[in-house]
Amino acid sequence: MLSIIALILINYSISFGAIAFYENSDKVPETARCNFEHGWCGWTNAPDSQLQWTLHRGSTPSERTGPSYDHTYRNETGTYAFVNSSRGNGLGDRATLNSPVFNPTPPYSSDPDSPYEHSCQMRFFFHQYGTFSGSLGLYLIQMKPHQNQSQRLWWSYGDRSDIWYNQVVALPNIRYRYFLQFEASKSFAAKADIAIDDFSLSPECFGIGVPRDVVGDFNYYSPVIESEHQIKQHFDFANETVIRVTTCGAVGRYGPTLNQCTEYNAAELESQVVHTASSSNTSLEEISNFHTIGLQKWTVPRGGYYTLIASGARGGRGSGGMGSTLGALARGVVELEKGQTLYFLVGQPGADACTKSLGKQNPCVSSGDDNEPPSVGISSFVREVKKMKLTHGGGGGGGGTFVFTIRPSGDLQPLLVAGGGGGLGFGKFTDDGIQHGHPPTSERTQIQGFAPTEKAGGAGGGWNTSSSTDMGSLAMGKSLMKGGIGGKGCHERNNSLGFGDGGFGGGGGGCRTGGGGGGYLGGTTGVKSSANGEGGYSYGSPELLHPYFKGGFNPGPGEIFIIPGISGCGCDFRCVAVDRHLSETRCLCPPGWQLGNDSRSCLADEVDGAQQTFVIALVAACVVLFLTSSGLCFLLYNRYQNKKAHQERRQNMFGNGTELAALQTLTTENMMTEFNPNYEFAGNLYSIKDLPQIPRESITCVKPLGQGAFGEVFQGVYKFRRNEEAPIAVKTLPTVTTSQAAADFMMEALIMSKFDHPNIVKFIGISFDKNPRYIVLELLAGGDLKNFLREERPRPDRATNLTMRDLVVCAHDVAGGCKYMEDARFIHRDIAARNCLLTCKGPGRVVKIADFGMARDIYRSDYYRKGGKAMLPIKWMPPESFLDGIFSTKTDVWAFGVLLWEIMSFGYMPYTGCANREVMSMVTTGGRLEKPAGCPDPLYGIMARCWHPRPEDRPSFATIVERLGYCLQDPDVINHPMPNYDILPDCDREITIMRPDPEAECINVNTEVL
Repeated sequence: MLSIIALILINYSISFGAIAFYENSDKVPETARCNFEHGWCGWTNAPDSQLQWTLHRGSTPSERTGPSYDHTYRNETGTYAFVNSSRGNGLGDRATLNSPVFNPTPPYSSDPDSPYEHSCQMRFFFHQYGTFSGSLGLYLIQMKPHQNQSQRLWWSYGDRSDIWYNQVVALPNIRYRYFLQFEASKSFAAKADIAIDDFSLSPECFGIGVPRDVVGDFNYYSPVIESEHQIKQHFDFANETVIRVTTCGAVGRYGPTLNQCTEYNAAELESQVVHTASSSNTSLEEISNFHTIGLQKWTVPRGGYYTLIASGARGGRGSGGMGSTLGALARGVVELEKGQTLYFLVGQPGADACTKSLGKQNPCVSSGDDNEPPSVGISSFVREVKKMKLTHGGGGGGGGTFVFTIRPSGDLQPLLVAGGGGGLGFGKFTDDGIQHGHPPTSERTQIQGFAPTEKAGGAGGGWNTSSSTDMGSLAMGKSLMKGGIGGKGCHERNNSLGFGDGGFGGGGGGCRTGGGGGGYLGGTTGVKSSANGEGGYSYGSPELLHPYFKGGFNPGPGEIFIIPGISGCGCDFRCVAVDRHLSETRCLCPPGWQLGNDSRSCLADEVDGAQQTFVIALVAACVVLFLTSSGLCFLLYNRYQNKKAHQERRQNMFGNGTELAALQTLTTENMMTEFNPNYEFAGNLYSIKDLPQIPRESITCVKPLGQGAFGEVFQGVYKFRRNEEAPIAVKTLPTVTTSQAAADFMMEALIMSKFDHPNIVKFIGISFDKNPRYIVLELLAGGDLKNFLREERPRPDRATNLTMRDLVVCAHDVAGGCKYMEDARFIHRDIAARNCLLTCKGPGRVVKIADFGMARDIYRSDYYRKGGKAMLPIKWMPPESFLDGIFSTKTDVWAFGVLLWEIMSFGYMPYTGCANREVMSMVTTGGRLEKPAGCPDPLYGIMARCWHPRPEDRPSFATIVERLGYCLQDPDVINHPMPNYDILPDCDREITIMRPDPEAECINVNTEVL
């Protein structure tokens, strides 16, 4: 009684929804509706199904299962389609029913702004009744160019009682032809049947019952499917011969034999016979360590231009049986001579993995001990599923396709290589794009991938690289130089069936992960479980014309097209086709000629025309020269006089361009140093004349910025064009100064002029024609890093505005500039926070290294006067520098560690309260600065490595930049809380620390008390 009431309610709820359909039922295609009363209506059983859908009337054969009548007439005279599960052999047996093929759905059905969104629907009735009933699924299969794509639309499982249920499913956006698929799967018991009836597609799927302005250009019977457009051949190539080189029907790891190619090419009327290289006496066989089995060759019948088009082979599918992995396309035009021989290796597809299925005997599936007797009953099914292990889920990599020649020296020269597709991984298909064959790349070196674990597939083979020592060597594809044999799939129980084998052409064998594709550079295999193998990489010789590469192109075996150039297409010289359909053409010109703007005509190099123009211009110039000779001579004389006066003034100022090396000897009794001790410069002789000169009238000083080591530093304006100005910083040298100061000033200018890096202050020029002398630099408005850190120290009443990421970025900027100097083999010798400037104080700040040769007077207490001459930054120096006077790039590394400590401590003075002599004693005996409060451990680890007593054990700046980059990516570092200082010194003033007696012990200063 309950079943009857439910059935009445269901029928009443759908009756109004079906009115619109039946009103237009005569307008929709006949295959769009089916009640199975007159047969299958175009529906068919899939050929590989273990169970079959059958048409039936009345009750199903078994009791208490299936429907007792159909849905259409609700009596025993009506027909419905059902699956008799009692005929299956085991758990997971499936019955698949495919619908007729339909054209794409209308665009308005998938338009969220349209009132007819989701109006294209599929409607049907289903019946699931019986103990342990299986599942019923509805799938959409789109017929895409490379492979059908499956998408589950609806799924039902279990016993739904003896009732016909209505189901309405909206179809998604479909741009290809498609068909629908019902799949019934058996459970572990036999007493359960599944039935369907009264299938229909709504009229909106065909543009029926929808206003014309909504339908627009949609026409169900004339669909616009881009992949089905036919490409027209160019009429000038209608009767031309095209050479097509194929795999000769060969599949698997090994290439074709002579007999295979002879039989295959005899059947292919459009192809010319191409001999295998191993079938005749060829110089290839005389090359040591080169295998010729499976290679093919072709001799050029006449000289001229030829288009070469190569396609790599696809990779194998994974155990899911779905997805696509395509080979790459490579193309180029080359000029060949008559009698020249081209050699080919045509890539073969990677073998598919064994498709996983519970409904049939699966040679890929291992379910425990083979000698264990089979058990029966429901518990046995559960036990078998629990023991089941899929051991061979990855497809093999597709082989790359190679075109090459042999030089007179016997060396192989590649012309064109198209990469093969990688094998798809175990499990559900993931379209990450890495599996397709790739265009050429300059980012990878010519090395082969490796199999990281025993369950991973093999990498693809390259041009001349391979690996035989790796544990996965059998699965790895061989390089072309080693025969291009595909890697072997790693399944142990089924070696003879070839599941997952790599294709000939270097394809890697598959296992849990897909094998890599072959190519000029072989693709690597997946590292994670179920990962796809990487496609191989293509290559084109530099001598090719019109090169073109496309990844993810070929869905089948590799092939090569050779298309001779012709005279035609409206070209003055030669016409070549650049696609396999002979539709797209290009015009070529002979050497010494160039293609005109119309891309057809050939224009001679304008040598004769240029000579004629030169003669005319020469005659005209002679006439003009006679009339203007007197004026020209006058201008030249004035220019000479001005230049002479300028040289005299420079001679008075700088000794006529005296070399800096000579200025080093101009010392006096009052000089503090013979030469700037903080910087080292190459021993070459340089003159101040080598620096860019800026006229004094182009520089305007606006306001002073501070006092430098030699003189005042001003903010100014540089007018470098008529109406263009730029802010600058002007470092001055007083008029009254020593010759040593002048030499140091010029040395700093020379040093800074050699650098060009975003983290080093940019040098603009000098202005030495008048006193005071100027060095012009870019203006950095943020001030120096040390004062900036002091201003940003956290206070009890104000937290700092900086984050740990801001501090690490500052250190990273300085390290970048130091790396540049390290690469240039330059030693700064005074890396410290005071010598670094900021572009601004707000977000987006950039730190730059400055002060190449001068330190400000305020920091003179931080230097140690060595020998009464040199002032050295002891607190920033390693032991070998202040003990032995040894300076190297490792000296700057030590100083950078101290600078990093300054940054993390917000500008505190290192070794606070200690005199220079105490610092020297402390550092020499192994003492080091303690970790600043709140400093992350990775950053202090960098400091500690910079302070290693042995210079050779300190890291390079390249390593430091890398480590700081890791810190910027580490959330534990960049999210580290900033230090909380209870009592801090006022940032506007410095606390004066009394220096102890040089013989006294170092004073331990508590910052919280200060």
